[in-house]
Amino acid sequence: MRFLIRITFWLAVVFLLLPSDPEGGPNAPQVTFVEALNAIRATANDLANFCTRNPDLCETGGAVAQVVADKARYGIEQLQTYLEDNFGADTLTAEDADIPWQGEPGERVAEAD
Repeated sequence: MRFLIRITFWLAVVFLLLPSDPEGGPNAPQVTFVEALNAIRATANDLANFCTRNPDLCETGGAVAQVVADKARYGIEQLQTYLEDNFGADTLTAEDADIPWQGEPGERVAEAD
């Protein structure tokens, strides 16, 4: 929950710092930085107290998030199994891995800079 509040705060700050349309005219709403900051603070307080006001809704939301996470985990496992079965995790054969050293005896491989 704190993560969402932080994201909301920083996105609001970024949007406030973006330049506005100079052709917006006098009908465009004017909001000062202090007014916007107060609105953000009030919204953050409201969001922070949301679960105390609606505990059943928060519990249901947590359960939904858990179901989505479980489904995502299962889908990733299925995809990984499919890729391993069809494309193989180890494609080297014993002959590929058994290539003799082609340098001089005792020669060291130069280290990359």
